Amino acid sequence: MKKLTLLLLSFVLAFTLKAQDGKKLLKDAKKELATYNQNVAANSANLEAALKALNEAFQDPAVESDPEAWLTKGELYNEIIDANFKQSLIDPNHKNGYPDAAMMATKAFEQALAKSVKKGQTKSALKGLNVSETNLYNIGANMYDAQNYKGSYNNFKEAIRISEVLKSNQNESRLDDEKLKDELYFYTLVAGSLAEEKDGLIPYAEYLYNKGTDKSYVYQVLHEIYTAKEDDANAEKYLKEGRVKFPEETGLLFAEINFALKKGKLDELILKLKEASALEPDNLTIINTLGSVNEQLAKKNLEAGDTVKAEEYNKEALKYYELVIEKDPTNFDAQYNIGAYYYNQAAKMAGKVNDLAQDYTAQGTKKYNAAKAEMTGLFEKALPYFLKADELNKEDNNTILALREIHVRLGKIDAANAYKERLDALKN
Repeated sequence: MKKLTLLLLSFVLAFTLKAQDGKKLLKDAKKELATYNQNVAANSANLEAALKALNEAFQDPAVESDPEAWLTKGELYNEIIDANFKQSLIDPNHKNGYPDAAMMATKAFEQALAKSVKKGQTKSALKGLNVSETNLYNIGANMYDAQNYKGSYNNFKEAIRISEVLKSNQNESRLDDEKLKDELYFYTLVAGSLAEEKDGLIPYAEYLYNKGTDKSYVYQVLHEIYTAKEDDANAEKYLKEGRVKFPEETGLLFAEINFALKKGKLDELILKLKEASALEPDNLTIINTLGSVNEQLAKKNLEAGDTVKAEEYNKEALKYYELVIEKDPTNFDAQYNIGAYYYNQAAKMAGKVNDLAQDYTAQGTKKYNAAKAEMTGLFEKALPYFLKADELNKEDNNTILALREIHVRLGKIDAANAYKERLDALKN
C-alpha cells in the first residue's frame, strides 16, 4: 500500500510540474514577444522563440483547457498583427511573415469563448473576436491589393463568419453598419470568384442580389456559378435580369455571348457580337468571332442545301476577317481564316474538275479548262494569306499543310516537298 501511495504522489507531482511548465512557457512566450515588439525588423528570432514556446505550452492539458490561456494566445497573435502593421508604416517594403496571425487569434478567442466559466472571460473572448473581425478584414484587404485573391477570400469569409458569432452572442459587430456589410460581401464575392472558389459564393451573391445590388458583377458571378453547375435555367435567369438592369455592361454582354455560343444559338450570337463590337470597335477578337460564327452559319446552311444563303454567310465572314487585317495585318487568325476561305472554295471545285476531266469532247475540255483555271485562281488567292500566317507562326501544322497542298496544285513540287519536310520535322 505504501508503494502505491508513493506512485500516486509521484503522478500528482509530475502533473503539477507539467502544468507549471505550461504556464512558464506562456510567460516565456510573452517575454519573447515583448522583445520582438521592441524591434520587429531586427528581432525576428524572438518571434520564432515566442511562437515555439506558445505551441509547446498548449501541449500541457492544463493550459489547453484553461480559457485564460486561450485568451493569452489570442492576445499574443493580435500583438504580432499590431507589430507588423506598425512596421509596415515605417517600412512600406516590410513583408508580413505571419499572414495567418488573424486566423490563429480568432481560433484562440473562440476556444476561450467555448471554455469560459466566468462572465469576465466571456466578455474578454468577445472583445478579442471584435478585434479579430477588424484584423481579418484589414488583412484580407491587403491581400486583395496584392492580388492574393485566395488569401483575401479566406480572410473576408472568416470576418463574415465572426460577425455572425458576435451577433449570436448579442455583441456588436462592425457589420452592423449595413454599408460596410454590403461592401464586405461584395469583395468576398469578387475575391472568391478571382480565386476560382465559386462553390462557396452563392450565399454572398444571393445576399447582394436579394438586396437589389447596383453591381452588375453579382449577376455575372451568379450566371457563371449556375453555368458551371449545368443549371441552365438559373444561369439564363440571372443573365437576362442582369442584361436588362445593366444593358451597357460589357462583362454581362460577353457572358451572354459565351452562353449563346455554348447553346449553339448562332443567329442570336451574331446580334450579340455586333452589339459588343459597337461598344468595343477595336476588339479584334470580337470581329474574328463574328467571322467564325458566319462561317459556321454558312456550313449549317450548306448542309441544309441552301447554297445561296451559305454563300451570303461566307462573304459576310470574309468581310469581318478583312476588317481585322485592315486594323492589324499581324493577326494570325484572320490571315489564316481568309486563306482557309479561298482554299475551301478551291477544294469544293476539285470534284467538279475531276469529273470534267473525263469528258474529252471539245465542249468538255473547254469546261474543264475553265473550272481548273477558276480553282487555280482560288488557290492563288489563298496563297499570300497562308504565307503571311506562316510568317507569323512557323509551327502551325494546318498552315504548312495548306501551303504544301497549294504548291502541289500549282505544280511547284520542290516547294511542296520543302513544306512536307517541315511537317515531318514538327512531328518529330
